[in-house]
Amino acid sequence: MCGFCHTYNQEKLDAAVIEVIRKVTGTEEFRTAFARKVGNRMSEEAVEAQIKRLRKEMHHQEHVKYKLGMELDHLDVLSESYDQQYEKLQAEVDAAYDRIGQIEEKIEKLKRKLLRMKQGIHSSDNICLILDHFDRLYEKMNYEERRTLCRQFIQRIDVFPEKGDDKRILKSITFRFPVYFDLGGNQEGEDDPDEMVVFTLDCSRLPVTAAESKATYAEIKAHVLRTHGLKVSSLYIAQVKRKYGIEMGAVYNKPEKNKNHIPRCPKEKELAILDALKTYRMIPESTEYLEEAAE
Repeated sequence: MCGFCHTYNQEKLDAAVIEVIRKVTGTEEFRTAFARKVGNRMSEEAVEAQIKRLRKEMHHQEHVKYKLGMELDHLDVLSESYDQQYEKLQAEVDAAYDRIGQIEEKIEKLKRKLLRMKQGIHSSDNICLILDHFDRLYEKMNYEERRTLCRQFIQRIDVFPEKGDDKRILKSITFRFPVYFDLGGNQEGEDDPDEMVVFTLDCSRLPVTAAESKATYAEIKAHVLRTHGLKVSSLYIAQVKRKYGIEMGAVYNKPEKNKNHIPRCPKEKELAILDALKTYRMIPESTEYLEEAAE
């Protein structure tokens, strides 16, 4: 899925990609790509022009077929080269039939597409529905199902060779969305869509994802020291993260006795850690200090 091999944490990279996928329907690139294929009057006119050109080509091929048929009928059966001439002309007639059949298929496909456009039923509707609920769908999928879905929608992922000061990892994502125009909604060959909408999203134009900006304990400590001149322990950071609802793993090596001996994060340091968590978008900016003690 990714066109660049790097040592970025795969879990963080995957989470950042999922976050972008959930936002892609609101981007200009998404709207423009779908409008160009299935979504506006200009695309309807383009399809009508294609149908017109194909019909002219089919008329030409019908004329070619007719002329070849006339040549076949007027061959001299007594000529020594009759068999060779007949086989040559018959092969040309068969090729003309094949070309006509291919043109007819293209016309029918474009007619279905045009009808969907005129009805205002755009294939992007289903794509938007899937992407707007992507996080809920994703949570219910197993690992292989997740990979399959991402492979279907994503052609390429490019990342920055080094993480910058803004902690950005994703450089761009090239999306590909299969589009079908079968009005019956039953595609026999789902691997052969009527259209493939492909576009590249410049991730540097989007806000840094929460997954990318998520900081390590070391980065939080450094931020607190640099910004507030305070030294904080991993224990204090864990207490504050847990208090403000950041999901964490199970607490191991927690003493069963003498719990009151566990040091509690002082308010001054909790406020400093809280500021760091907001800076790294690990909690909402609107989060306010809670009076109860962190555990």
